[in-house]
Amino acid sequence: MQTSNEIKIEGSAEREQSASSARPSRKLVWVTRGSLALLDQGLLSSSNFLVAILLARWLTRDQYGGYALAFSIFLLLAGFHNAFLLEPMSVFGPESYSRCLRSYIKKLFGFHFVLTLALSLLVVVGVLLPFFKVDRALTPANFAPPASQ
Repeated sequence: MQTSNEIKIEGSAEREQSASSARPSRKLVWVTRGSLALLDQGLLSSSNFLVAILLARWLTRDQYGGYALAFSIFLLLAGFHNAFLLEPMSVFGPESYSRCLRSYIKKLFGFHFVLTLALSLLVVVGVLLPFFKVDRALTPANFAPPASQ
């Protein structure tokens, strides 16, 4: 003869099994997320490759060299931004500032805003442009209008 406690336990076990069968398995979730991440990276890399090929076909050799130089500088600066700001923020931030995470994020947004504003002004004013005036091929890489020929 079963007691009322045993019946409740059996009933909850059945509900638990039906709920777990309705949820996708943990492995399937990770495989799906991993596949989407690989697809995302593949699409981004292939589009960058396609743009580079098209620019190589459409631009002159000197113009493409200017593009390659400007893109290399951008990648270098983006690497520094990632190494000095984003990685420490994602690794040390949640642990070190767990009690005041909101104020930490506000400070980071403020710092990124100031940094972005400064870099935007640097591009708009064109501080680097006078250094490349000698070689007209590098001028389009600095967002200046192309020289009339």
